[in-house]
Amino acid sequence: MIRIPYAEMITKIQEKTGLSQEDVEAKIKDKLTQLSGLISKEGAAHIIANELGVNAFHARPADLERKDIKFHTKEFGKDTIESIKKLRDKCFALDSSDFRVFIINHFKLL
Repeated sequence: MIRIPYAEMITKIQEKTGLSQEDVEAKIKDKLTQLSGLISKEGAAHIIANELGVNAFHARPADLERKDIKFHTKEFGKDTIESIKKLRDKCFALDSSDFRVFIINHFKLL
């Protein structure tokens, strides 16, 4: 699960909806009451954000073609590893409070 700090969620909701901090926190408190404590306040903030049409984060997969890469360390070419590192660094350069970058690694067990 992606964890966005509670204060950051409040700010995002305020910026996108124009609601005051008190109004946002009241909606979150109501949601916590409605769900009888089954979720955290961060979870309630995510639900409120979704109900108000605020995207807390946008996930867009980046597919790196790896058909030519074998999953044996000896078979990785230095150029291939360097190009992957450069692409990763470019992605992380885009990371901001509005655009979060996460890496998910997939490994095939042989």
